[in-house]
Amino acid sequence: MLSVSLIPGPTSPEETLREAPSGRASHTWASFSFDADASEIGRSDRYRLEMINLIRGPHPTWVRCGQTVHRTEATGARPPVSSPRSLIGTVEPVASSSPEAHAELARRWMDSRWRVALLIPFTLTAEWWRLPREERPSAHLCWTQGTPAGPASEIAARALRILYRARSLPDAEWDFLAYLEMLPQDVAPIRASLAELRDRRRNPTFSHLDRMVELWMTKDLSVHPARRI
Repeated sequence: MLSVSLIPGPTSPEETLREAPSGRASHTWASFSFDADASEIGRSDRYRLEMINLIRGPHPTWVRCGQTVHRTEATGARPPVSSPRSLIGTVEPVASSSPEAHAELARRWMDSRWRVALLIPFTLTAEWWRLPREERPSAHLCWTQGTPAGPASEIAARALRILYRARSLPDAEWDFLAYLEMLPQDVAPIRASLAELRDRRRNPTFSHLDRMVELWMTKDLSVHPARRI
């Protein structure tokens, strides 16, 4: 079971980015654009969508296997330029891999020519959001930096993890975007850990999920060969 909730605290994800983007704060944004013209987006990471695994609820009708996906990052008050068919969010630093973990993965992966990426858009139920913050249970795939317990520890040890808050934009379709990047040989154990996290007997907080879809992708490392992670 995930060990960290989104109950606000001095370093909790729920406490960060409470202010909507309005020019009064600077955020780190990421946009995942599907079938976009790369010349209109600018510098970005490029992926190929290989598999769609629908967990709960409908997935976007414009998402399909074989699509090219561009991830663009920008820092500022507004999201980066993206296509109309995009998933956009702001980074939750305390709920993502730490800089130290990031550096360690980069060192271990230095000689690898392949990457697998997983983007998991998900929303929580209206009942969850209506609860007072101090009564909200842990949210799926949201844990802060440190040593997580159970299957989350397997994910933390094998994958780069970034949590994006999609609710930073008004009328957003999704609440969060969880991004995992891994080596091909780590796909099987990470999939097993994700399945364990979805087991309601072990993780009853999964019942608070309204929608979720897994978008499995391969990352094109030839786009930015100097930046392998």
